[in-house]
Amino acid sequence: MKISRLLALAVVVLFTAGVLSVGCDNSYKKKNAEKVAKTEAKIAEEQKAEAEKAAAAAAAVQPPAVVEPNVCHGPIGLVGDKKELTIEGKKYSVQGHLIKLETPDEDDEYSVGVITDIKDAIPTTMENLKKFYAEFAAAKVDAIVVTGDSSENYDALKAVFTFLGEQKLPTFIIMGNREKKDDFVKALTEVQATYPNLFNMNIQRRFDADDLDLISLAGYYDINYIHNPPGCLYGKKELDDVALLAKECDSPAAIISHGPPRGEGKDAIDHAVEAGNVGDPEMAKTIVAANIPFGIFGNIHEAGGKAVGVDFKTVIAPETMSDKLYLNPGPASSDPWNMNDGKISNGMAGIFKVKGGKAMYKIISVK
Repeated sequence: MKISRLLALAVVVLFTAGVLSVGCDNSYKKKNAEKVAKTEAKIAEEQKAEAEKAAAAAAAVQPPAVVEPNVCHGPIGLVGDKKELTIEGKKYSVQGHLIKLETPDEDDEYSVGVITDIKDAIPTTMENLKKFYAEFAAAKVDAIVVTGDSSENYDALKAVFTFLGEQKLPTFIIMGNREKKDDFVKALTEVQATYPNLFNMNIQRRFDADDLDLISLAGYYDINYIHNPPGCLYGKKELDDVALLAKECDSPAAIISHGPPRGEGKDAIDHAVEAGNVGDPEMAKTIVAANIPFGIFGNIHEAGGKAVGVDFKTVIAPETMSDKLYLNPGPASSDPWNMNDGKISNGMAGIFKVKGGKAMYKIISVK
């Protein structure tokens, strides 16, 4: 009997110990699980806080309000704040690489006065500019394009840009192969403060009008002909940018550059005396590949006064509407220049007009 009680008591003790053991084990596991859950929650909370902090820091970083002006070719992208301005009663916006005409008109045409190779601010050349603008006014051009070699030093550049600004028309200006970059930037930036109708198309790479888009390619492709270093040299990247810009155009596009594309034969707009066709062959390839229908150039004085077609060798007669047209109006400079057609230039300019998706041109010559 005593033995049975002792055995029963032992069983009770063992059972109780087991229960207590299981209870402690469950309690430990529960507390451990709660601890793990709290740790995980804390980590998640810290990660969330870090993410929110990073997002706030990213939001606080704003793109630059303006693109640095001391560049040859502005980056492609709508960075910075949009700037709005009014020129001759029409509204324009500027943001990143893009200038946009915000006030469309009802017709299907757009015309520009074309000036290149002004060279200097000597009195006779400045008189030429006055004569050109009288013709531009008579033709009621919408804007002016200046395709480089405006002058070779700061003082002359500032005088030329001041004259252009005083005419009040929207004016799109690029460097050629003779401007020193620092002089160009300083002169144009200073004059823009008074005349915001002047646009530095080294920086802004595309002008979006309602019937025509302009794509800029500043400078020159051959470093041997950069006359005032540091000048403005372009290469494959800038040509690739031209192709990208062409894709975003919503109107027929005209590339504006100082040097012309490589042509063929004596009638081409790049045919230099003795040197032959000296235009950029890679630009010619880009124009064809990107299907850019129009172009406005300069530089090769003697080859000016005409436009050619898509083969870059067949001359298109003035005031003839064409699907593809590439113009070299001739030098605006008053210095006499023997032209390839046997005439002498004392100053030339052009009018380029797009209507219904086709283009034509007219040459203005100082007698």
